[in-house]
Amino acid sequence: MLKNFPSDMLTKHEKFCETVNEVKSLGFNVSKAVFVLAVHVMTYGKATKERCYKIYKEWGWSDDDILSAFQKAPLCPLVSEGKLKRTLDFLVNRIGCEAGAIAKYPGILLFNLERRIIPRCLVVQHLLENGLIKKKWNLGSAMMTLDSYFLEICEHVSRYCSTIVERVHHQLFKTF
Repeated sequence: MLKNFPSDMLTKHEKFCETVNEVKSLGFNVSKAVFVLAVHVMTYGKATKERCYKIYKEWGWSDDDILSAFQKAPLCPLVSEGKLKRTLDFLVNRIGCEAGAIAKYPGILLFNLERRIIPRCLVVQHLLENGLIKKKWNLGSAMMTLDSYFLEICEHVSRYCSTIVERVHHQLFKTF
């Protein structure tokens, strides 16, 4: 913590202990790295957390979804309001993902919308449209896969369907 977030250590001792205890009460394991990230996020003002909480609620997330998302990806509350809304809007309204599915993979909200999320979703959409994958696709698998592995899959599939590469290339160089 001292190495990555030294300013967090400058808070008053009592306040820091309260924050650590609050993070523990949320179910974080003190021996895991995500504990340090959660403590760091909790040192931010209450307004930051409430802003994210409000947005998640607007998109239909339950309190359990929000807590689970925070436990999996503690940095999510630090995503800007605009980016959070644009990403959720794209995934829910344009791609048709359920908000609950996004809550299962909250790390997705940390990814770049234009360079990672949109191109990958377009590839998945194209594969669905051409019957190359099942209707039930896993959002986490599509988004969380390493870039090198995902590109390898795209190259393999593009042998059979050349328009995938064109769609991804087009999306990478246009603004959303």
